Amino acid sequence: MDVKALFENGRIPPRGLKATDAGDLMQKDATEAFMRMKNDAKKDGVELKLSQAYRECGRKGDYTERRCRDGFTQWCAWEKYKAGRGNLAANPTTSQGCKSKHGWGVAIDVSGSKAQRWIKENGEKYGWWWAGGTFSQIENWHFEYDPARDTFKKGGKNTILLVLLALGVITIGVGIYLAKKK
Repeated sequence: MDVKALFENGRIPPRGLKATDAGDLMQKDATEAFMRMKNDAKKDGVELKLSQAYRECGRKGDYTERRCRDGFTQWCAWEKYKAGRGNLAANPTTSQGCKSKHGWGVAIDVSGSKAQRWIKENGEKYGWWWAGGTFSQIENWHFEYDPARDTFKKGGKNTILLVLLALGVITIGVGIYLAKKK
């Protein structure tokens, strides 16, 4: 499902998202990649816990009118930041409206420095990269999913390498066959 073609940022209905084992919502590919990563981290003795995944857009006043307790929205995050009480957040007041990667279901915030360090070192092969270093305020907890980086995904780098390897083996085999035939 092409979520970006069907919905607006922060306004994706449940049918456009998939829950993790803990109930956190993301786009389907992002959830599947996160679960692979979470299971492998567990084998290394690291527990990956999310403090945030998909985030609804919400509406102006979510923080100032104390509606954040009903759910942490992009407007809550922005208004808390503007009030000096929260971390840097995407500005939903632009002409494009909400635009956070959380609103597309492809961003996560991870609790715990051990888990954050593990993802920084290992996450990219699952498609999860540390995006928190690209902001004006460093966010060690913020990671984004990029399917092009996901080596486990069908059609990813591993699949391409296997196809190239198979073609090489076939080419060598045909060469040997033809050489023996002469």
